[in-house]
Amino acid sequence: GGDTQYASMRAAYAALPDDDKRLVDGLVAEHDFGWSRSRIDAALVTDGERAANPPVRQAVVVDSPHGKALYLGAHARRIEGMDEAESRALIDRLIAFGTQERFVYSHRWAPHDLILWDNRAVLHRATPFKSSNERRHMVRTTVAGTEPTLHAIQAQAAE
Repeated sequence: GGDTQYASMRAAYAALPDDDKRLVDGLVAEHDFGWSRSRIDAALVTDGERAANPPVRQAVVVDSPHGKALYLGAHARRIEGMDEAESRALIDRLIAFGTQERFVYSHRWAPHDLILWDNRAVLHRATPFKSSNERRHMVRTTVAGTEPTLHAIQAQAAE
């Protein structure tokens, strides 16, 4: 049940004004699963889940053979080197920009549908649905690929 929306953060980065590209290139964000879930409801995350998913540092802009993309979403808590208000305002502004209708594909599911996406460059979310009368079956797979962006951050710092 429910649709799924996919936002191309690669297309969003390409459409950013040059001043914003200069601002975000090189920034690092802290992504925190426990923090993002607890913003919705503290009961959505256990102490064990917090311990298993500690905050991680990620580049705000990731680069791949297919182009640069914004790497932000609900888990992005803050941007290093900015105060909390400035950081939150920038994250919220970039997410709002990247999730404009022009960058979003909304998929209405039908039996046997299959969708693959690059999690490094696409945000996704489910739309509301009635769990009491709509059945959902999902299978997740993760494909080995390039190293996490944290390694790229560390390599840049070592140069």
